[in-house]
Order: sequence, then structure tokens, then C-alpha cells
Amino acid sequence: MESKQHCCRVLYEASSLGYPNIALIKYWGKRKCPWQDEQFMQHEHPGHYACRRFRVSCNNPINDSLSVTLNNDNMKTYTTILLCQLNNSSPGVNDEKFSGDRMYLNDQEIDMSPRYRRLLHIARTFISNHDPTLGKLFAEDRITFCVITKNFFPTAVGLASSASGSSAFAGALKRLCDKISTRDSSVSYSIPHPTVLARFGSGSGCRSLCDGFALWKSTPIEHCKENEPCAVSIASSQHWTSLHILILVFPFRKGQSSPSKEISSARGMETSLRSSPFVHQLTADGFQSPVKADRITRLTKAILHRDFSTVAEITMTESDELHAICSTSTPVIRYLNRFSETMIQFIRRYNSLQNVICETKDKYYCAYSFDAGPNMFLFCEEPHIAEIFAAILDLFPGTAHESCFLQKPLNEAKQHPHIFDEKLQSLIAEYASSLCSIFEAACDAPHSDRPYLPYVYHSTPGGGVVV
Repeated sequence: MESKQHCCRVLYEASSLGYPNIALIKYWGKRKCPWQDEQFMQHEHPGHYACRRFRVSCNNPINDSLSVTLNNDNMKTYTTILLCQLNNSSPGVNDEKFSGDRMYLNDQEIDMSPRYRRLLHIARTFISNHDPTLGKLFAEDRITFCVITKNFFPTAVGLASSASGSSAFAGALKRLCDKISTRDSSVSYSIPHPTVLARFGSGSGCRSLCDGFALWKSTPIEHCKENEPCAVSIASSQHWTSLHILILVFPFRKGQSSPSKEISSARGMETSLRSSPFVHQLTADGFQSPVKADRITRLTKAILHRDFSTVAEITMTESDELHAICSTSTPVIRYLNRFSETMIQFIRRYNSLQNVICETKDKYYCAYSFDAGPNMFLFCEEPHIAEIFAAILDLFPGTAHESCFLQKPLNEAKQHPHIFDEKLQSLIAEYASSLCSIFEAACDAPHSDRPYLPYVYHSTPGGGVVV
């Protein structure tokens, strides 16, 4: 990159932001791709051809999923894609091993995954069809893509950074292709819908392009249309502004140099689909499980009516079920750690105690969810966010102020101790002691001798990526 101005010329460039999303209804397993099943080859689209060429999944899920997009600016990905013309002096232009396309993540060059090479192949084909001059340069290896990405939050820890990354990549790629596209009606080759592009990069990325609450449909491959969205918004980010989300990143274990998970989501899905008896498999006619379909219907209705208790019940059931599937896979998959499990117990008891304090019955005041990682997503409504955040700080008293990335109303709250109900204070003290024991036994403590959270993020429903 440092010699870019001397060895290449930027012809086009485009950028996009991407944000993560958290699935309330999960998917854990993918349908077969056309190149994996010969009977579907007749339905192949350009994107499916690219999947076959690079031997990667089409990321078509076995069931619908429903998510909420986040909007904290400290949890985002910013991606710029450059289309560059190489000069004769460009390193490697005449080298038979020259691969051309380059990718940089947080200022470090990385190997580009087959998923993203697939997306650039789709774009290369689209550009070549719309601009024969550029197509000739592609054929001569005279132009290449350079992808520059910055991630503003931890990757590969179950915080949906892949969704954020693929949505930013898809947004930038779509904008780049729009700059080159022609109005010539004789050119019939079109680039897939941005949600489909994002899905090809990382399945759940298609939901991050949607405003607010997103539904990603599971569709048999013969019914897929690449020019139509595979994920749609069912309610905007302005529909439920009183819904708050806290994301807790737990401390690293002793001997762990980074927070990265040991088993990727893709590998975990393959293992579970093959071996767990609790996966909701496709029906004989290729459609999703009726259990999942019913939950989608109930959750959609609950979101539209802002029915937090129903949203909480389904969200926690889905999270528990995902990790039950993982624990019954062969070999066993464990994403949760002792912090995760202890905090699950705390939230369950918090809800029970709040029913006593508030004289309600079977009502939920807070909900949790985990993706494929140990870190926790907490959901509540605005009247309870200050109390829950104060409880988190009492449970993890070593958490630094600069580790908390907060929004209204938490970032406006006066710095004074929260006064808890006596019974709740007792519950917090009980779990603070348990977490302290876990911390002392399991974690290195370079920053604090008390349990602390490396990161705490606060969000409300976000607007997705505008393409």
C-alpha cells in the first residue's frame, strides 16, 4: 500500500459502514449448495457459480432467523474497496504467482478468505460485462481490487464481527459496481442484491443491512432469486426506541493471548448438523421446522406489539437451545464459559426477584442471549437499564470507565451509587462473590485484582447499512 501512488492508479473507490446484529431467533445449520447437490445445478445463478468455483457455502440457512441491528459507533466496521490499474513497475505484475487482489484489516495485510474472493469474482464478472475496456484489463491482470477494512471492536469472540464485516464489504462493493454500471439495456448481467452479497460473505451479514429488526428467510435453493433481498426489515429502528441492549465481553482465561473462539461458527454448524439430535432439521419437502416457524410468527407479533416479556422468553429459549445443541454435538462444542453460565443464573434469579419486588407474575424484566461465543447480550426496556447497568458494575467492580461505551441515558447519568432494593442488593453480593472466585481461578489480571469487563457496549436498535 505504501507504494500505491507509484505502482498503480485508483480508477474507482467506494466505502461503507457495517454494524453487527444479534439474532433473537438463531440459525445453526446450512442447506446444501448447488455445487454440493447435482439436482440443483439447473437453478444455478451467477452467485452460485462463484460459490462452486471457490468451493464455499452459499450460506442458505435451514431455518428463518430474526435479529436486531446494533448502532453503537464503537461496534462497527468501515470498509473501502479500490479498483486499481497496475503499472509495469507494479510488484508481481509479470509474476505467474501474482494473485492480484489484496486485503488489509486494521492496517495489516491478511489472506483474503475464499468467501470474499467469491464476492470480488462476482464484481469482476459484472464490471467486465458493463465495461469491456475494464474487462480487457481484468483479462490481462492489469487491474486489481484492494480492500481496506477497519474493525472497531474485537473479532471472532461471538460479537457478530463477521456480520458487521460482510455487510460493510457488500455495501462498498455494491456502491463500486453502481459507479461502473451502464444504462445499456442490452447488458443483462446484474449484480446480486446487497443482502445476498452480504450473505455470501457471512450468512448473518445480510441481516446487518436491514433497519431495526430483520427477518432472514430460509428458502429452498430452487426458489432463490439473487436480485431480490434475502433479508427484510419487519420493524424499523424507530419502532422500539425504549429497547436497550448491553453487550458484556468477559475477561480472557489464563494462558489465552486473545479472546478468539476456538471453533468457528461455520465449523460448529457442520458438526452439530451432522451429530446433534436436537437440531431442528428440514422437513421432508425441504422447508424449515414447524417449531422454528411458530417462534418466528410469535416473535414477530411480540416485536410489533413491543411485548418485552414474550420477546425475552423466546430469545432466552433460543439461546439456551443453541448451546444445548452445541453441547450434544460430537465432538462437544463449548462456547460458554463460567462467567457466561454464572451470569445466566443471575439474570434468571433477577427476573424471579423482580416479580416478587414488583408484585408481578411470570414477567421478564431482562433477557440474555449468546451467539457462538462466551460474551453476553442483555436486553431490557428503558425503565430498567440504569439498574441493570449498575448491577453489572457491582458484579464486575474492576471495570474501567474507559472500557464502557455508553449511549443515552447511561452516558448522561450522574456518577452516584445506585440504591438497590435490599433483596436485590443481597442477590448481587452473592453473585459478586461467585464471580470473584471464578476470576481468581481462571483469569490473568493485568488490569485489576477484581473481576472486570474488558468491554461493555450499550446500544439501541440501529438503522443498518444504507446502500
